[in-house]
Amino acid sequence: MDARAGLTTSAPQRSTFVTVVAWIFIVFSGMATLISALQNLLLQGGALARGDGPGFGPDASVTLIFAAFFVGSAVTLAASIGLLRRRAWARPLFIAMLVLFIVAQLGGLALQYATLAAFEDVAAPDDFTRMVAMIQVFSLIFAVALCGGFVWIIRRLLDPEVRAEFG
Repeated sequence: MDARAGLTTSAPQRSTFVTVVAWIFIVFSGMATLISALQNLLLQGGALARGDGPGFGPDASVTLIFAAFFVGSAVTLAASIGLLRRRAWARPLFIAMLVLFIVAQLGGLALQYATLAAFEDVAAPDDFTRMVAMIQVFSLIFAVALCGGFVWIIRRLLDPEVRAEFG
């Protein structure tokens, strides 16, 4: 209540949706950041033990992938914490990370199909061929479900009611 004017001021209601999404992503991106930090330390330690400089040698592309995963996880963790605290910068950053995850998921799916297609001419037992087909179907279902969930979260974060929570 504003004592000078005698009026009640109300802050935008904090939605359960934003809180739940933020906590889910804090947990998962926190674990991913920790794991990827350890992976990067182990990878760099192995390079140094072989006498390679950090990020050089045959592991350079692997090092880049692991470093990118660490950065993506850490940025998602920061955006998730900002989302929980309803910071204005966090919502667009979180949405951008979800778009990036969608692109990465679809790119990984395309890479998987292209890699497995390269082995189509190889004579393989029928059981192996069926297993590969099942993996492809499961991967497609998983990617569609994950991307669909991310699109749904993005749409909800773009709602005017949710946007109002971030002032």
